[in-house]
Amino acid sequence: MCSIEPESIKYLLVDCSFAKQVWHASPIGWFAPDVHSFKEWTKRALALFNPKDSATLVYLCWSLWEERNGVVWSNRTPNVLSTTFRAVRLHQEWEGAQLTTMVPDVTHISLHAGSVWQKPAPHWLKLNVDIATTSIVGWTRVGMVDRDVDVSFVAAKILRMSSSFSPLIAEVMGMREALSWIKEK
Repeated sequence: MCSIEPESIKYLLVDCSFAKQVWHASPIGWFAPDVHSFKEWTKRALALFNPKDSATLVYLCWSLWEERNGVVWSNRTPNVLSTTFRAVRLHQEWEGAQLTTMVPDVTHISLHAGSVWQKPAPHWLKLNVDIATTSIVGWTRVGMVDRDVDVSFVAAKILRMSSSFSPLIAEVMGMREALSWIKEK
């Protein structure tokens, strides 16, 4: 992201100027022992920090990696505060999720004994669509995979919608997106 040195995991997550700014803005600060690999750095950091700070370290690394992907794949401008806040938020959400036990209501789900995936007929493609939705974070994701008669991968697409829907509506929205994708192809 800094484009100063060749990108390595250690440089990206620890040594680059953007990463240092994120670490300094974080609750745990910047930890920079004289080591040569990310593995050594991680071992030293995890040995030094308590479990909560160790978890924060992991979330910061994850958030830096997500920010790097946004820069590389979506041409986003890196942002220190959003990277730091994302890590802190993910950590808080994880801790909050561990405090409650949610049991899903599956009474409305019926399983059809004969409902088994089958490969498409010759000269046809089969498109499988799946969704994930959450009201906690406020997003719905749609994944699509296109396969041929040999069950070989043909194409795939993943979308993120910035609203959460009920599972039924999300499935319908996913199918609509899949049909639009097929139409574009």
